[in-house]
Amino acid sequence: MAGDRLITGARDGAVRLWNVADPERPAPAGALATGPEAAVQRMATTGDGTLVAIPFDDGRFELWHTDASREPVRLATVSNAHTGGTFAAAFHPDGRLLATGGPDRRVRLWDVADPAAPTPIGDPLPERPGAVFAVAFSPDGNTVAAAGGEGATWLYDVSRPEAPAQLGDPLGGHNGPVYGAAFSPTEPLMATAGVDGLVWLWDVSNLQAPRNRGGRPALENDGGAALWVAFDRTGKLAVANADGSTWIWDVRSLDPVLRARLVGHQQAVMGATFLPDEDRVVTASADQTGVVWRLDEEAAAEAALNGVGDPLTDRERQRYLSDPAPAAAAVAVPGYAQTAIRRLIRLRRA
Repeated sequence: MAGDRLITGARDGAVRLWNVADPERPAPAGALATGPEAAVQRMATTGDGTLVAIPFDDGRFELWHTDASREPVRLATVSNAHTGGTFAAAFHPDGRLLATGGPDRRVRLWDVADPAAPTPIGDPLPERPGAVFAVAFSPDGNTVAAAGGEGATWLYDVSRPEAPAQLGDPLGGHNGPVYGAAFSPTEPLMATAGVDGLVWLWDVSNLQAPRNRGGRPALENDGGAALWVAFDRTGKLAVANADGSTWIWDVRSLDPVLRARLVGHQQAVMGATFLPDEDRVVTASADQTGVVWRLDEEAAAEAALNGVGDPLTDRERQRYLSDPAPAAAAVAVPGYAQTAIRRLIRLRRA
């Protein structure tokens, strides 16, 4: 996701572009003719959205130019980047370095300054005890987090990519694989999420000795395995879950506050990201749908009730919008022969 462009991938290898300039009416904006059919894994885009890395479970990744001013162009294909599949990718904030991870228990760094000729930098990072399911760069680009199958997240100093170094001990706390890792863009904070349904928040102001914030799991949700985490710039954290829900938390304090519970997908939510206005979240599910959710409570009510009866009265506003229970409106991305829908969550008219 970057700017007004959203990119979705599927198990059949299909990769599609969407125009979400009007989040209420997502519109198809083309498809990428990727290589041999294989399941798309966790994609990454540069900050300006002009370069996309698409990892596949056959071990390759592809780099595409996706500038909105022209048709997408495949710039490079790297075969066998990882043995057994390439599960995750992340770009350095400057877009010139790419990190990838896979079931071979390795993290690799790639020079993509010339995206038409990606080049591995040195040897892969030291082998870990488990598969790598997620990789993430810190906002300054000097640190890579790698989360994996052994229930831990490892931090690496990549300020000199040709000589990466492990930082401190791996971050634990999870009972089972860690599927999500993300850095806050505004403070020294990192989140990890796992199959145990727990989300841990880590103070990474000292990268050699990160501290669990609060000395306990920050979040324990009843949505099953937590598969993805994403921060926005205002202190919100999106947690995508195996039961088809996505929870939005305010994590600015030691006691996170649940702001919204987004329910509607029929299968696991595999990814979530905030739109630039930070009042909307896009979720992508294994049920082959994507949904744009509006988080602002009053705006959600107005949008969802638009064209349904009369506008809300002052009494209805007081009754329904003063309730602290989260509200959200959703718009489905009309992919895979799905029809665009609008849905109102947790708001009912008398």
